[in-house]
Amino acid sequence: MNKWADKKLIAFCVGGSPIDNPEIDIALKRNFNEFEQNRVKTFYCPGGFNYEKMSIPSKLMMKMFIKTLKAKKDKTEAEEIMVKMISSSYDISDKKYIEPILQYLRK
Repeated sequence: MNKWADKKLIAFCVGGSPIDNPEIDIALKRNFNEFEQNRVKTFYCPGGFNYEKMSIPSKLMMKMFIKTLKAKKDKTEAEEIMVKMISSSYDISDKKYIEPILQYLRK
């Protein structure tokens, strides 16, 4: 990072969680130490989940995970939502999530 002290640094990621999931910010902060967090602007872009494009081992792993999560007693609200979301394919991607990245780079 010291090599790029005069550059704008960004990191973006995509995932299947909605943009308002509080776990996203926690995960992004785990990837950078405090110095790096001050140097790198992070962005999250919601994507989706496509069982049709997954390999058979990945599908089986997800089915086992869903089954385990469904069987859990006293699920949190977040876990209930996750079960509903990952039980089938979905796409919550939108080009609007790219706009904050572009705005930041234009500054």
